[in-house]
Amino acid sequence: MKAHHLIGALLPALLMACPHRPSPGVTGGTSATSATSASNATNAASISTSTSALDAQAFRAKPPAALADVPFRPPVVRREVLANGLEILLIEQHLLPVVGMQLVTHHGADAGSPGLATLTTRTSTRGTSTSTAEQIDVALDDAGTTLNAWASIDALGVTVKTLRPELDGALSQLADVTLHPTFPVAEVTRQRDQVLDAIRQRVNDLDAVKWDATLVALFPEGHPYRAPKLGTAASVAKLDRKQLVGFHAARWCPADTTLIVAGDVTASELHEKVEKAFGNWKSSCIPAPVPAVAPAPRPSRIVLVDRPGTSQSQVAVSLVGPARTSPDFAAVMVMNQILGGNLSSRIFLNLREKHGYTYGAYSWFELWRGPSPFLAGGAMVGDKTALALRELLTEIRRIADEPVTAAELDAAKSSLIRALPARFETVESISWTFAQLAIYGVPLDEYETRADRFGAVSLADVQRVAKTYLKLEEAQIVVVGDAKKVKGELEALGVGPVVAE
Repeated sequence: MKAHHLIGALLPALLMACPHRPSPGVTGGTSATSATSASNATNAASISTSTSALDAQAFRAKPPAALADVPFRPPVVRREVLANGLEILLIEQHLLPVVGMQLVTHHGADAGSPGLATLTTRTSTRGTSTSTAEQIDVALDDAGTTLNAWASIDALGVTVKTLRPELDGALSQLADVTLHPTFPVAEVTRQRDQVLDAIRQRVNDLDAVKWDATLVALFPEGHPYRAPKLGTAASVAKLDRKQLVGFHAARWCPADTTLIVAGDVTASELHEKVEKAFGNWKSSCIPAPVPAVAPAPRPSRIVLVDRPGTSQSQVAVSLVGPARTSPDFAAVMVMNQILGGNLSSRIFLNLREKHGYTYGAYSWFELWRGPSPFLAGGAMVGDKTALALRELLTEIRRIADEPVTAAELDAAKSSLIRALPARFETVESISWTFAQLAIYGVPLDEYETRADRFGAVSLADVQRVAKTYLKLEEAQIVVVGDAKKVKGELEALGVGPVVAE
């Protein structure tokens, strides 16, 4: 039957089945029953709308009471040390059949030639005594496992995520790239070329230029924090396979390494698996690095990095702050939350909401093993650079000179405490969170006590740490922008000499 014949045959039945069809014998109108129903529906809708409006007004007049805060309880961590000295931290999470791991050693980019740590970690996974780079990649892909080596200023590490049934294989791969990397010459050359490309690209990244210039401004020649982690074109070009082999061998040993495991595995299962993968690891490495010392204070100045034609300026007010293990940690975190730690902080509300100088401006402390950088700033509208810097300095000076309000203090502490559970949402974030404790030697009960320590910070504590660490007479200010347009106005601020980099 053709389509139009089929439609013609079905149409009468469809009309009879329609609940709102016209009554028989009525053409082009609405039945009395339908009209009555429509009228009743309209009246009911009108009454309902009026009632809803009254309910909405009453709701707005009296907001519902907030629920009580749910006490934060961090996951339980179990610690074990193998006979060879390898430390194991296990955080069991059995909700999903996945496992996240971090293998970390306490030697980082601060302990070698600029760029050496980065190039070593990038190449360490590209071939072992038993597998080529291609074989490693295929094995990981087949198992649905990810494995990435990394270097930070204070540590070297390997990150792994795998499914529970593939845990044995993942641990075997992790052990292989850590204990038996061969650093093939072809891979060293390829990775070195990629790093050199990345260094050349950084010249066009104003934020990266600002960061590199800030480290140079804060730390003197020879200081381990002065050089960029990626290295420089000159330093990386000189690196060869022999240096990578030596660096890796001297910094990976079981007694100075921690394996953090989070996910669907029990302590007894994990012990057997780790013993099989790492139990025979026997090696020694150089002594753990001594924390870097704070550089001597320098008078305030503005370091101007010229980028002609840029419509924005990257601005950073930098100072040397505390180390991660400082007893001032909690007070510093609360103080910074008020100053520039979030969207309701003083810096953000002033520079963005009040003046419109930027899309976003913040402050933060790096908190490394030694005295570490503090930065405040962001990307500013080019022709407002000096005005934005003036307001930035005003907020830093104000938090050191004037007590914050009780409302600001309570909001900052509440924000930090309520953010704690987010550190434990996934097996990756859990393993990373506990890896940071291992790297910096922070007690494993850190997150059991952190909320109480935040809560104990007083108004006096906030002002004390602000006065201690935010001394603007020592600020090293970095501006990356069009020097022709901004230099005169920066000099007029009178905060220190403007030095061209």
